[in-house]
Amino acid sequence: MSLFTLVLFLHVALAIVAFGASFGFPFIFSLAAKEPAHLNFALRATEAVVSRLMTPAFVVMPFLGLWLIYISPFQWDLWRSEWLVTSIGIYTAAFFYGALVQGPVSKRLIALTGGQPKPEDLPEIQRLAKRAQIGGMLLGIAVIVIALLMVWKPGGQPVT
Repeated sequence: MSLFTLVLFLHVALAIVAFGASFGFPFIFSLAAKEPAHLNFALRATEAVVSRLMTPAFVVMPFLGLWLIYISPFQWDLWRSEWLVTSIGIYTAAFFYGALVQGPVSKRLIALTGGQPKPEDLPEIQRLAKRAQIGGMLLGIAVIVIALLMVWKPGGQPVT
């Protein structure tokens, strides 16, 4: 196995770890919506998955991607590949959106739903839950677009 193949495998494996679990979160929250008493647990469980599993993968994965660019056995300049530059841009935007918007929204929801929520907190909980839902959908779309670009490589040479 070549170094390129090994690093490519690790990069893809980390992408699966980083993004895979998030596609299950809507199912968890739809169940929690039917049983609001369990919402805080669902929020804390998903936050644990994000912080202990997904975030480390999110941080390491781009370095493996950069390493792949520099050890690539292909004879074209990957930095001039629009699909790659676009993917990196989308990833960067999604990473910072997740860290700076989605993360704080989740932490605030956890704080508001711990114990017995106060009636005056219900509008904020609903507003934040909607914001988290929309943010999750946007991040999911970003993941799908990145995966599409990485596999399809429009205008680039196919990986063989």
